[in-house]
Amino acid sequence: MYDSVLVCSSNKLLKIFFGCQRKLLSFYIFNSSNSGFLIFNFESDLLQDKRIREAIAHTFDKRVFVEFSNGYAEPSSQYVSNGIFGFNPDIKDHEQDQDFAKRLIREYDPFKRPSVTIDMAEGTQIIGEYIKEELSKVGLAVNINLLTFEELREKINNKESEM
Repeated sequence: MYDSVLVCSSNKLLKIFFGCQRKLLSFYIFNSSNSGFLIFNFESDLLQDKRIREAIAHTFDKRVFVEFSNGYAEPSSQYVSNGIFGFNPDIKDHEQDQDFAKRLIREYDPFKRPSVTIDMAEGTQIIGEYIKEELSKVGLAVNINLLTFEELREKINNKESEM
């Protein structure tokens, strides 16, 4: 008999039949500590403005990110996953409200379309295109810059990445 621990972002119990002998195996699935997130460089003139950051937070339907992960993700209101020390259940999530996001961006600059560059790791093009499309809908001009993981890490560490 084997015991297995599978780490992913679901709290469901899976029961599967294994092999010809039809032995029942139980897999208990726990929340992962992995998180996907957007990083804001607060030295960027654009991202220093709370209205822009708040607009970005209200732009996305987080369920789409779950779809990108084939169901192996759950929306979160914070960097720390549920079940991990530091998780705060009192932090409320932002609801998607693109009209509110548009108003915030127009308040920032009613005469021109602000522009932001988002650096992303190669292989995340599909997610990058979704982010670009949604941010464009609310009034941000977006440039997606695909980098190797090492290049991305270096740009973030050197504070050269806007987002």
